[in-house]
Amino acid sequence: MLMLFFVLPLSVWAAMGGVPSRRERVLYLSALAVPMSVAVGLIAAGGLAWVRGTDLGDGVGFQPLTWAGPVLYQSHHGDFALRFFLDGTGALFLTVATLLAAGVLTFSRTYLHRDPGFKRFFMNLTFFYIGLVGIALSDNLETLIIGWEMVGLASFLLISHYRERYLPVRNALRVVGLYRLADVALLLAVWLTHHHFGYGLQFSHMAGQIAQHNASLSGGEGPLWHLALGGLLLLAAAVKGGAFPFSSWVARAMEGPTASSAIFYGALSVHLGMFLLIRTEPLWRASVPLAVVMGVMGVVTAVVAPAIARVQPSVKVQIAYASVGQIGWITLWIALGWTHLALLHFLFNASLRTYQLLVSPSVMSLRMHNLFFATPPGLRFMSHRPLSRLRITGYVLGMKEFGLDAWQKRWLWSPIKRLGQGLGFMAPRWTFALALMVSGIGLYGVMRRHVLPTELLSVLPVAFAAFSLVFVLKAFVEQKSAVQAWSWVAVNQFFLALAMGFNAAIALDQFLWFFSGILGCTLLGLWVLNRMLAQGVALALAGFQGQTHLHPHLALLFLLAGLGLAGFPITPTFVGEDLLLDHVHLDQPLLLFLIAFAWVLDGLVIYRTYARLFLGPDPRTGGSAPSA
Repeated sequence: MLMLFFVLPLSVWAAMGGVPSRRERVLYLSALAVPMSVAVGLIAAGGLAWVRGTDLGDGVGFQPLTWAGPVLYQSHHGDFALRFFLDGTGALFLTVATLLAAGVLTFSRTYLHRDPGFKRFFMNLTFFYIGLVGIALSDNLETLIIGWEMVGLASFLLISHYRERYLPVRNALRVVGLYRLADVALLLAVWLTHHHFGYGLQFSHMAGQIAQHNASLSGGEGPLWHLALGGLLLLAAAVKGGAFPFSSWVARAMEGPTASSAIFYGALSVHLGMFLLIRTEPLWRASVPLAVVMGVMGVVTAVVAPAIARVQPSVKVQIAYASVGQIGWITLWIALGWTHLALLHFLFNASLRTYQLLVSPSVMSLRMHNLFFATPPGLRFMSHRPLSRLRITGYVLGMKEFGLDAWQKRWLWSPIKRLGQGLGFMAPRWTFALALMVSGIGLYGVMRRHVLPTELLSVLPVAFAAFSLVFVLKAFVEQKSAVQAWSWVAVNQFFLALAMGFNAAIALDQFLWFFSGILGCTLLGLWVLNRMLAQGVALALAGFQGQTHLHPHLALLFLLAGLGLAGFPITPTFVGEDLLLDHVHLDQPLLLFLIAFAWVLDGLVIYRTYARLFLGPDPRTGGSAPSA
């Protein structure tokens, strides 16, 4: 039954792809059937859980349901098993998600009637809901990360729904850049649990598993790994939930249709960080510093976000920041251990923000009517008293969103761009020749690593990881050729595999998992680019070319190739990344940092390459938009 919650909606979504775009009623009913089927399943599962609890003699009823799915792989460091789990927390989250999704889908049928992207919108929104179902029912981090990345992909596609305009595409790239940081943080958390426990932790038995594990530790090892693991989970939750200092992306995400903004950034997507923290509470609860940091972050978010919301000129941005402010309080409740209050707060906040965003176009119409036909109130002038100056300062800070975008650009993205631009002296031809030569030597060295000196083996993993970072930095700033950017990313992935191959003796089947993914996706992407070249398309990345209007099928194939190359769950590349990452040891922070940094950037490069080639204005009507 729990597996059907995920498989049945996914099957309906896949069937929607064969429905013609003009059949709006069929598309709408198909999309609505997904949350309706989940609602029926919830009622049946709730009844079964209640009967099981009564049969066990609990008196109260409701015994949580668990199901152990297939094990995708198993090694001596851990396993990657699909496990599903339904308890009261998951049932509440899924019930709220189902009711709001059904309401938004019903609203969207009229709101997007005869919109050119009607089918695309309903498929993307359904895909997002399926990701939410996967997160709500996951019993371990390995399963949760599948739904987590599905939500991230749907977010990118829905923000850029109006792909012929410049701002939605640019803001979609800005949001996915931070999402990629959260994805890698969660992947590193999976790696850390595998190394400490030797298996994937289950949410249904996490408290007992951690207590048993801590009893076997000695000295200060326990607090240290609690701090590291809890910090990674807190980073992932803070980015996904728009907590300070990552709050500004929520406002940027409002460029999508109002209906998707309501369910994504007003109601459900922004609360995923809260859900992750509640699910993994035993992991970080043992660390008092983490609880303090979480509480402080929640209070700062609760103060800063409403201050920004009060002075924003856009009603959607006002509601977005107001929702983030409430999430700050929810984060504080979780830090204090008041998870039931946090869930109740989530229920009210999600429902209110969905309603506010859905009626915001009508509210704006009424305000415009009053602007023309009602008498405006008299203007009030500020004095030069200290209190008035303080109010003016707060007003300016709110209008500038406390400089969060400027902070991210100055301290996050600009340094990376400068690093990439500093590699401009590396000409493409001799760089490719050098990459081929070094990769050939590296592949031979990995096959013969047992004869290499120990001193050399301690240096080679970091050296090859640094090489991979050089190539992905070049791809990050590449604007002349999409073929070069794509090739740099593929070389980066290959060098990362060599780095981990030098780091430990890895079984051949694990390498094959990874190489089958990157090789197949690289060739598919190059085939798409060559087809576009043959049709006279300039593959420059200096602007948004909008080629999806002319080549929709090639755009879809390139997106699939990019997701596979970037390690989207549960592709061979993703499984291979997790397998190879397990061979990085806890005492290798530099190697781990280089690998994580490269994985963050390669996803950004792939999304950026796709956006600049295929999104933007229709070339038949106006040419390309400026670059982001």
